[in-house]
Amino acid sequence: MVFLGGSDTFGRYVERPFPRILEEMTGVTTLNLGMPNGGVDGYLTAPDLLRIASRASVVVVEISGTHGVSNCYYTVHKRRNDRFLRPTVQLRALYPEVDFTEFSFIRHMMGHLRHLCPVRFQTVQAKVQAAWTQRMAELIEAIAAPVILNWVKRQDSAKEEMDETGITDEMVQALRPRAASVVISRPSPKVLAEGCDGLIFPMEEAVSAAHALPSAAHWELAQILRPVLDRTMERPDLRGVSFGEPVH
Repeated sequence: MVFLGGSDTFGRYVERPFPRILEEMTGVTTLNLGMPNGGVDGYLTAPDLLRIASRASVVVVEISGTHGVSNCYYTVHKRRNDRFLRPTVQLRALYPEVDFTEFSFIRHMMGHLRHLCPVRFQTVQAKVQAAWTQRMAELIEAIAAPVILNWVKRQDSAKEEMDETGITDEMVQALRPRAASVVISRPSPKVLAEGCDGLIFPMEEAVSAAHALPSAAHWELAQILRPVLDRTMERPDLRGVSFGEPVH
């Protein structure tokens, strides 16, 4: 089993990320190719990793945030997809009053643009979401193995119209025909309340660790994913076929 994704999949600050737990549960050799702050662009620019993933029995791809993809408004770092490199002419024209040299991270910039003008920000958000959806479709097609999309949702409510990362239900549903299955992994509020308990980190990285999934959440994610993984490995011909409603 191969796992692709960002910080949640990589399991920074966690002794046993959920891919490792799943290896112990199933006895199937697991390769965790998660990248801290990585996203879809990080894999599309790494053909060697895609070749490795294509040789797996099943590949789990984390549905990471929309903001970390290059698009018609800005360019991100090809590995650290949370890093803002430069705006395009279109973004400068849309926000002429903004000094983009002040930003190093995408989230910081996007938050500033939203606060400055929500109407103009909707234009940016729509283009970013479209770029993310297209890139995710390209990633799935580039992997010659059954792909399970893993959407880790941290909101307590299942009625949120949009995930904090800019992902909507409609965007994920649009990818369903291309994947073997879509799994919604929703850690319990009790586990999320544990915060940094069980995490291993230096004090100077306490702020970063506060945003990481608690150790117990990785155990919950492994339990959610296991039956779907078992089912997919039993039926490798299911590429492109949906298993029905997302697993909660």
